[in-house]
Amino acid sequence: MGLKTKNILIRGTWLESYNVGDNAIIEGLKSALKGRAELKAITGGVERVRRWLEIDAVKIINARNPLLFLKIFIEVKNAKAFLLTGGTPIYNDATQMCINYLISLICRLFRVPVFVFGVSYRECPNKIVKYLVTGIFRNCEKIYFREYGSIARVNEIYGDVVTGKIGFLPDPATQIDLAAIAAQVSGGTSSDISLSERPYVVVCPRDFSANKSFSNHHYNREFDSDKYLALLAFCVKKLLETTQYQIVFLPMNVESPDDDSAISSYLFDLYEKKYRQRMTVIEAQLHPVSVVKIFRDASFSITVRFHAGVLSCSNGTPMISLAYDKKNIDIAEVLEMAGSTYDLKNVSENDLASAISYTDNNLAMLSSICVKNNLKLKKIFRTIIQKHFPMRDV
Repeated sequence: MGLKTKNILIRGTWLESYNVGDNAIIEGLKSALKGRAELKAITGGVERVRRWLEIDAVKIINARNPLLFLKIFIEVKNAKAFLLTGGTPIYNDATQMCINYLISLICRLFRVPVFVFGVSYRECPNKIVKYLVTGIFRNCEKIYFREYGSIARVNEIYGDVVTGKIGFLPDPATQIDLAAIAAQVSGGTSSDISLSERPYVVVCPRDFSANKSFSNHHYNREFDSDKYLALLAFCVKKLLETTQYQIVFLPMNVESPDDDSAISSYLFDLYEKKYRQRMTVIEAQLHPVSVVKIFRDASFSITVRFHAGVLSCSNGTPMISLAYDKKNIDIAEVLEMAGSTYDLKNVSENDLASAISYTDNNLAMLSSICVKNNLKLKKIFRTIIQKHFPMRDV
């Protein structure tokens, strides 16, 4: 019988939230690391992470409680590795960067490898944050980004600091293995969503009404919000008037400050009088496994959220993506769906009408592209996992 397995410590953005995208990253890592190591989150939401994501957790460093620093010190000393993952953990929040930098220094002290794992890069807003990010990169063994665009930007900005360390790793959410996950997911609404047996299209919006203190960390709002809503409404109307599909409005987050269900309700209300029977609004916060199943069984999807596109395409369902950020355009290249991705700054109704018609008429071909590409991404991911975390003795 082998020795007790060391944990892999993990830090990411908004582990405390119920955002499906960040939660899907954890589920993907759990699938990929099964039999290799156990994950343990460093987070402010210990109980939520344990209940909802079903991984162990330790409370984040807090200046008002020095004992937490000692606990993190011990956790790092006994860890197998430290992963920075989940969306954009290398971003413009000085407090989070201080914590991440401090943990990376402790890792260096105990020779625990540090990895940036399958993330997007966001520009640093000032010299302090850039200094901290540079320090994190210096302490990393490897730095993996999930889009080629992020790799190019980091190489340009950080130069010699990342030379020999930087590489491509698909978003961990692509690794969710439904066959290996039990049908019933504890801790939240799981696989009991009842949808029509008729073919359906998933519409996955994003709420952009958050204040600047939140939005500046998550997206570059360079597009017109009213135009965005009008374009999304046009897509729904086009589907209802020119196809026979049911429409499923699927929120990736139902918590303030970016509650997607508010946009879903708005779109439903626009067309309720004539098309009520052909629309379903999911209001509950779903577990990533349930969301994956909904995408897997859809004909295609219209996505705004980054991870809505990832989860759709990685389960064989083509997407039409309304890109609100450079990372959405970059990930479409990785997913081989660049031709179905439209920048919100300059897309027109005619573009989207053509995209809906083309996608509907070429589902088999587009689905095949998604399936083949995801097999390729899974192979890349598993090869890197095997390199850094070989199978443990059992």
